[in-house]
Amino acid sequence: MAVSINWDKQGWDLARAAYLADLDTDPHSPDVFRDWVQQALDRHTSRSPAERLELAGTITDTPASGDRIIRSFYLRPSTAEPFERAIVDDRVQTGRMVSRSGFIREAILLAVADTKQRLDGRQLPQPPNRLPIRPPRRDI
Repeated sequence: MAVSINWDKQGWDLARAAYLADLDTDPHSPDVFRDWVQQALDRHTSRSPAERLELAGTITDTPASGDRIIRSFYLRPSTAEPFERAIVDDRVQTGRMVSRSGFIREAILLAVADTKQRLDGRQLPQPPNRLPIRPPRRDI
């Protein structure tokens, strides 16, 4: 399943920075950004609708003014099916309607928050304009 995520530049850079930080701080972090996004989405869809509702209140997803960035990803069926079901479950069980793009952005912003917590006060790295396909990672 192909999905598109609508980002502001600041949010997009945060996601890429968290991915780079996870390469050096999380031994379970994927080597490829696309897989990091899927891992964040898998983690978010595994939560209950009530947990997702509560966590949604802890993040700020206020897009900065300026240019928008649309990025597309292909989701594995093992990610896509629970993802679609979670959006429906949220609507039915909590009355919360969220778009596919919004759900994915929420999952990624929560993953960014987890990364920041793991860094324990250290700054996220500055991502390059274009991420390498498989950057080398530190042995953890």
